[in-house]
Amino acid sequence: MSCELTGTYAEWLLTPAQGGTFIELEMGMDPKRLGDRLMDLIVGRRYFQAWSKQSLDGLRDATHAVPT
Repeated sequence: MSCELTGTYAEWLLTPAQGGTFIELEMGMDPKRLGDRLMDLIVGRRYFQAWSKQSLDGLRDATHAVPT
């Protein structure tokens, strides 16, 4: 998925592996505007690390949730 306005993107690849799932995740930004370039330079690394951790945690929680 990608945002046409900011250039932010997330690319997921899920592969079955030994009874589990291998996840390859790439998140980043191809900034289009000056403000987005500055954001990417100043806090981009920490922002995308936090976003990827939250996304992977959410996926894990959703797949381990008890059905109701």
